[in-house]
Amino acid sequence: MKARLIEDGGAAASDDEQFFRSSSFLEAEAATHTLAIEGDWELRLPVLVRPIEGTDRFDAISPYGYPGADGAPEEPPDPAEIDWSETGLVSVFVRDRIGDAVCFAGGAVRTHVHVADGEGGIRKRLREQIRRNERRGWETRLVPGREVEMGQLGAFERAYAETMARTGAAQRYLYPTSYFARLLLSEASWLVLAEREGVA
Repeated sequence: MKARLIEDGGAAASDDEQFFRSSSFLEAEAATHTLAIEGDWELRLPVLVRPIEGTDRFDAISPYGYPGADGAPEEPPDPAEIDWSETGLVSVFVRDRIGDAVCFAGGAVRTHVHVADGEGGIRKRLREQIRRNERRGWETRLVPGREVEMGQLGAFERAYAETMARTGAAQRYLYPTSYFARLLLSEASWLVLAEREGVA
């Protein structure tokens, strides 16, 4: 198996049906390359390649979220059996897709993601809060990304910024309007609005 880097902004690994691999998301995240692993199959992973200061080497990280790889085989390859010599990479940090095959064998699980599936997956206190808000007249509505109006995006950004400030989030989690606008161009994106008459 051989690894190579394609300087294409992640295009060879993009899939517009998968939000975290959509061309809009990869552009917003400033992906620089596709990491291709070739054997009897080809695994393609969008990455951001960064130079390691003072060397002619690089490291790579997958974009934020859960992009995983396109073409990940059922039996993930062992990184020790891959020829990395053409890439100049010293390390690769991969965020796999939730519920899909992992990109490489032997990876370390950093955190587990828990997905709430239906009411049974939502904690009791949250269910009570949802019902209380429904009684107060609040409703949720899904708006496809490309149909989101600037006022709706502005309201989301204010709520997002307030949440980040309240949690003491690092600067890297604060995004400009252009980032969100780019994400909403993806066919796989949508915005959830919470509204009641006269309030949004």
